Amino acid sequence: MQDNDVITNKERIKILAILTGAYFFSGFAALCFAPLLPFIQDDLSLNKAGLGLFISSLYIGSIAAGIPTGRLADRWGVPKTISLGLLVLGLSLGIICFIPFFSLIILFVFIAGLGFGAINPATSKGVIVWFTAQWRATAMAIKQMGFTAGTMVTAIILPVVAEALGWRWSIFIVSILVILYAAISICIYPASIQKVVKKLKVSQARIREEKPAWKNKQIILWSILCIFYAIVQFSGTAYMAIYMVDYFSFTKVMAGIFLGITQGGGALGRVLWGRISDLFFSEQRDKEIIAIGFIAALMCILLGVISPETHYIIVGIIAAIFGFTAIGYNALFMTLIGEIAGPEKAGQASGFAVTIAYCGVVIGPPLFGLAVDHFGYNISWTGLGGMLIMALIIAMILMKKINLRD
Repeated sequence: MQDNDVITNKERIKILAILTGAYFFSGFAALCFAPLLPFIQDDLSLNKAGLGLFISSLYIGSIAAGIPTGRLADRWGVPKTISLGLLVLGLSLGIICFIPFFSLIILFVFIAGLGFGAINPATSKGVIVWFTAQWRATAMAIKQMGFTAGTMVTAIILPVVAEALGWRWSIFIVSILVILYAAISICIYPASIQKVVKKLKVSQARIREEKPAWKNKQIILWSILCIFYAIVQFSGTAYMAIYMVDYFSFTKVMAGIFLGITQGGGALGRVLWGRISDLFFSEQRDKEIIAIGFIAALMCILLGVISPETHYIIVGIIAAIFGFTAIGYNALFMTLIGEIAGPEKAGQASGFAVTIAYCGVVIGPPLFGLAVDHFGYNISWTGLGGMLIMALIIAMILMKKINLRD
C-alpha cells in the first residue's frame, strides 16, 4: 500500500489499540439491549417482534449514517469521526434511561444508531490505510474483535447489573463509559500519525471527481450477500439469550452467559479467520468468506433441530461455533471491501457496504421474532440456515458471471 510504510510498527500498534478500543465501546453500547431483552420485555410488556425493534431501530440509524460518515472519515479524518460517533451514541443511551415511553425510547435508539454508524467506516479506513496486505486482515480482525469483545462483556455483566439495579441503570453505566472513551480517544491519538494523515488525505476536489466506489459490481454483490450474513448474525445474537430462557428454561443470568459464549466465539473467530486469511487466502479472501457462511448456516440448522433436553455443554459448543462463524466473518468482509475499493475510497466504500449490509440487521431481528411468535424456534432457526445457504449458492453463480465478463 502506498505510503503506509511512513510510520513505524510501534505507531501501528498504538493506532490499532485506539481503533480496537473504539470498536469495543461501540459494541459495548450498540448491543447492550440484546442481553437485557428479557428484562425489557417484562418491564414494557412487549412481544418478540417489538423486542426486535430495539436492534433494528439502532441499525436504521446506522444505515442513515453509513455513507455520510464514511465520506466524512475520508475528508475529516479518522480520529474526529470516531469521537463524534461515540459521543452521539453515548449521549443517546443516557437519555433513554429516563424515558418511560416505548415509542420515544425507539426514537433515541435510532439516534444512537446514527453515532454507531460512524464507527465501522472510520475504523475500517484506519486499518486499510495503515496496514499492508500481509497483516491487513489480521489487524482488521483484531479491530473487529473489539466489537465482539464489547458485546461479550455486555452479555455477561449487564444482566447481573439489571438483576440488582434494573435495566435502565445498566444502560446508563454503558453510556457514561462510552462518553468517556469518546473524549479520551481524540486525545491519545498519536500526534505523529495525525501529521502524516494530513499529507495522505485526498483533496476535496479530487474526492468529488473520483468515481464512487459503490459503482463497482463486486462491492455491490458482496454488500448484498452480506445482508444475509447480517440477518443470521444479528437475529441470532438478538434472540440467543431469550431463546435460551424460552426453549431450554435456563435462568436469565445463565442465558446471558450463553450469549457471552456466542460473542466470545465470534471474537476468537475474527482473529483466527483473519490470520488464516493473511497467511493462506490473501488473494482469495472471497472463498474463505463463502466457506464460513456454509458453516454458520449449518449451526443455525442445528439450533433448530436440537431438543430442549440437549445437554448444556452441547448447546454451548453449538453456540460457540455459531459465533465463531456467524460473527467471525465480519473482519474478512470489511477487509475485502477495503481492498477492492483501495485506500483513498476505503471510507466511502466501507460506509456504502455497511449501509447495505445493515439492511439485514433492520429486517432480520423483527422478522425472526415474528417467525418465532407464529412458528416457534425450530422452524425459525432452520429457516434462517436454509435462507443463508440459498443466498450463498446464488452469490457463487453471480460471482462466476462477473469474473467471466471481466
